[in-house]
Amino acid sequence: MSRRPQKHKERFIDLLSQRARVLLSIALFLTFAPLLVVPIESAGYTVVSVCFISVVSGLIGTLYGLSFMWTLKLLPPAIALHALTFIGYGGLFPSWLWPPATGFSLTGLAAVVSVALAYVVFVLILAGEGKTSVERAAELDIASQMHAELTPPLEMRGAWGRVVATSEASGSMGGDLIDAVDHGDHADIVLADVSGHGVRAGIVMAMLKASFRRASASGGSLESLVSECNDALIELTTSNIFATAWFVRAQSSGQCSLVGCGHPSAIVLSEGSVRTIGSQTMPIGIAPYEELQADYVDLGRTDRLVLFSDGLSEAGVEGGQMLGEDGVLELVQKARRKSMAESIEDVMGSVAGHAVATDDRSVLMFESGAAS
Repeated sequence: MSRRPQKHKERFIDLLSQRARVLLSIALFLTFAPLLVVPIESAGYTVVSVCFISVVSGLIGTLYGLSFMWTLKLLPPAIALHALTFIGYGGLFPSWLWPPATGFSLTGLAAVVSVALAYVVFVLILAGEGKTSVERAAELDIASQMHAELTPPLEMRGAWGRVVATSEASGSMGGDLIDAVDHGDHADIVLADVSGHGVRAGIVMAMLKASFRRASASGGSLESLVSECNDALIELTTSNIFATAWFVRAQSSGQCSLVGCGHPSAIVLSEGSVRTIGSQTMPIGIAPYEELQADYVDLGRTDRLVLFSDGLSEAGVEGGQMLGEDGVLELVQKARRKSMAESIEDVMGSVAGHAVATDDRSVLMFESGAAS
């Protein structure tokens, strides 16, 4: 029978960076530096002797503290140095460096006891809540890395056209999805926004991405693809989780079919004109669809389709100056003459300058094969 490997229990200090360990050591030193001076009464104290004794006291406290939090190998030096202090008061060091004691201060002893007890509480906090906080920060860092891998900047080109998109999470992990699947003569494209924020929204976003790719690979119509994603979200999540989205199927002929699910309007930029396409379907993940009806648009050689999440249109809502869909439309029009990558950079930068990010922000731009 194989023996189950034991889980290694990491100490708090092992989770700290080198800089944090140095700062912790400095904190221990400064805490214990006065403890050999405060309780001892002596008529021979000078600036030099007080500084020397404080350094010795700080080293002792630091060694004791690190021996119990880091390694017991520091305990013997701590005990040895502590023993020398008794000898020091007995005359081992010259009187100008370590003057002989003439008595003890009860007030000083009380201060020493108080600091020692405070140190014990300090260590208990570090060993408990401190470790939890560091582990939580590490988990959030992993979540951030996962989000970057799940929603990297998107740039894809094929006979059907070219798509460029980017997504920025408001926290460590976001719920916006940008993705595209190339099928040669056509491509399936999605921009979705899962309700909520943080890790939960990010996990649901990952499930939605897997469902989208699986449904796209099945080769059915765009309507069946949307239905499959909707059914998967209903099955895999609770009733209070949903996602708004635009699903697009781009053909090499220049025709695009679109299904909007409770999402902000899509923008179609043509030479000298602009129009929007409103979302006609409820968000996915709420209830099974009885019937889906796709919108169709023929994109010309210079036309561009723009999709965005409500993190852009609702930017500034908390301050009472929401950008709104019209504001996003204005930003998109201003950047119309630039490449899609440059346009997205301008739009995202302008929105970031308008308000602090409180929601995930995503922009996707598409030009048909007729434009290449």
